[in-house]
Amino acid sequence: MFYKGRWATHEKAKLRANIDKFCSDNKITDLQGLIFPEGESGRRKRTTEGQKELYKAAAAGIMRPIFNVYRQVLRMYDESNKQGRFVAEDVREPPLEAFLFAFLAGLCGLLGQQVFVPLPAPSILPLPATHATILP
Repeated sequence: MFYKGRWATHEKAKLRANIDKFCSDNKITDLQGLIFPEGESGRRKRTTEGQKELYKAAAAGIMRPIFNVYRQVLRMYDESNKQGRFVAEDVREPPLEAFLFAFLAGLCGLLGQQVFVPLPAPSILPLPATHATILP
């Protein structure tokens, strides 16, 4: 019988201990390179022989399918998974012209009137397909 759902703390600790033991037994120093291997072209390889052995050893004593162990190892050792929340510098404000253009286009759509709307500059948000511009 296998467990499902969220991983318990003791399961994660057992998984980490199994991986540490596998690395020490096989004298592996680059665990990231084993979990996320890259080919000659820089693209990620599918699997290597070391990966198969790693996941078998990591699943020892854990009542989960190998695929669940594989997914949990990817989550635990993926550095992009631990980036944290956005800060104020990460959020870029849209230009005021884009906001005004979107507001005017929405207003024209609400009123159902055909009002002249100037075409936006390439750097501003494109006009939605539902709002047509009428040129004089």
